[in-house]
Amino acid sequence: MTANNLATRLHNYFSTSEMGPVPMSVIIAQFRDDPELDGMDTASASRKLRRVLSVLDDIVKLGDKRGAAYVYDPVRSIRNIHANEIALRILQHHVFNGGRYSTERLYDNLIDDFTKKEEVNRGLNNLLQAGALIFDPPETVLDSGYWTYSGNHRATTSFSHTGTTQRSMEPLEKLLSEYSNRGESLPGTSIPAPTNPSRSMAIEAAIVFTVAILKNPPNSFLPP
Repeated sequence: MTANNLATRLHNYFSTSEMGPVPMSVIIAQFRDDPELDGMDTASASRKLRRVLSVLDDIVKLGDKRGAAYVYDPVRSIRNIHANEIALRILQHHVFNGGRYSTERLYDNLIDDFTKKEEVNRGLNNLLQAGALIFDPPETVLDSGYWTYSGNHRATTSFSHTGTTQRSMEPLEKLLSEYSNRGESLPGTSIPAPTNPSRSMAIEAAIVFTVAILKNPPNSFLPP
């Protein structure tokens, strides 16, 4: 953080005040005149504040969406970062194996000196409750909630592409919507198609699908 930006001011606000969880409505009121929010309506300012708060490691988000509040808690933040990393590793193993993975193989691949079996189980349970996974014994399988799972933080990537790729965007969005409407997984995998995909989510789906297929050509997905 630089010495004088919104992230620094937010961090100072939380870390130097003895307060409990703070809802977004209070944060908005406190920072409404901040120069980085100048000219923004309430919705836009809230989105920017949420983005900035999400990268402050010792500010913990409690709850989800409209009912969320934020609190300064470095100890809990460290635990949350570790738990989120476990969840992302679980999801990555599923993607790399075409959308499904057995619990026993997750134990073999994730349990080490820094990660216990109970933590893997907790990560699986959180993903199941969030709808990112469903249980299909002896495996867990990616579900539609994977595409919107809040712990899978979004990053921004800028790239150029050819004219033919540009013309393929709209057909890609339509095809993904058709697969989703029929309740079908992406061909040759157990990866669900995203529902009503935006252009950025369609590109994300194309990348995930390509990685899964290239790592596991059709008919070669590993057994449980």
